[in-house]
Amino acid sequence: MRLIKKLEAEVLEVYKTFWESLLNVDLKKFNALLDDDFRQIGTTDGEVFFTRQAASKFLKATEEQLVGNLELRNQKLKIEALDKKVLITDLSDAYIKIDNEWTFYARVRNTFLLHQTKDGWKFLLQHS
Repeated sequence: MRLIKKLEAEVLEVYKTFWESLLNVDLKKFNALLDDDFRQIGTTDGEVFFTRQAASKFLKATEEQLVGNLELRNQKLKIEALDKKVLITDLSDAYIKIDNEWTFYARVRNTFLLHQTKDGWKFLLQHS
């Protein structure tokens, strides 16, 4: 697969929707974007999931901590075609809200693997 501008824009829109659904805990949108075989390898032992359902359950359980309290800034994205899949590398600054003030938390590195299905682009893997 060649990553033409139109395809890259399509994938980027799906990627933005993924983050919006995650940061706002919109479980319907979030689940719709994840493949049945979704895997998430996070930064802690408690953030490793091998099913879409487990990732969704964790997102719901951490909703109060997340909504309105985390922003990604200064995102540097690299989108690449890998055979029939797309790899997104995202280097960002994470800011968290402490006492109503945005505070730099950490430089974060995320990689995502997506593939196109009859229902649109689906996330196969997130590694943070």
